[in-house]
Amino acid sequence: MKKIWGLMLSLLLCLQFSLATGPSIIISELVPLAINEKGDVLCKSRYSENRTGSHSHTATNYGLCIVKNGQVNPIPESDIHFAPDFSSPDYDEEFLKMEQQFQAVSFASDDLLVEDFYEDLLAEGFREIVLQDYLIEPVFSIKSFNKRWHTDYLKQPQAVLYNRELPRVYGDYEEDTLFLKVHQLYQIHNQIWLQYEDCPLDISVDCNQYDAISPDFYYADYGDEEAESEDFEPMGYEWKQKVTSVIFLPDVISQ
Repeated sequence: MKKIWGLMLSLLLCLQFSLATGPSIIISELVPLAINEKGDVLCKSRYSENRTGSHSHTATNYGLCIVKNGQVNPIPESDIHFAPDFSSPDYDEEFLKMEQQFQAVSFASDDLLVEDFYEDLLAEGFREIVLQDYLIEPVFSIKSFNKRWHTDYLKQPQAVLYNRELPRVYGDYEEDTLFLKVHQLYQIHNQIWLQYEDCPLDISVDCNQYDAISPDFYYADYGDEEAESEDFEPMGYEWKQKVTSVIFLPDVISQ
């Protein structure tokens, strides 16, 4: 009898999940492709937002950007706005194919995104970057970051595609507590590249209690209260599925 009730409960939960609206989601991924002697970094970008939490694939912008001087600067002419035809029975395959094409993009003359700009980028001194040379220890805490980079993590603005923001503190924290939702990716000259990935949608993984410090780079809903209340604050996305940010250190620090 217990097994039967357990099976029925599982079926009800699955049905509820299939009908329910999911969390609001933001994806803002940057991947370095090339670098010049000044330390400017060419990257490919993938940007998608799902404000309503619907389960369908959302339109995605793929493009190029230059990371320099404390900013992430998009190259608008490179943008590919992709939205699969949802009336087509093959829209899942269309979306997957475009994602695979993005993952395959490198700094090459015949690559998607790059081909129309390749010669100009070469003339500006860009050469393919070997990311293996820039990898750093991914796991860190406030204390280890401050010690390693000789600067205060909480006072360093982080640049993402279309925005720049300081970290915010949402609860109590210890300086030596390791971050679980954010990892260091690379040190490229004075740039520290980070990647945020919120807890997976898996009830067996309980990491929501951690990482009380996080920049809200993007907002899912400003709401109707914005004009009515001075205290109203916009809501951040419930799930940062993947958000790449860059801290520009005050001075270049060698490895």
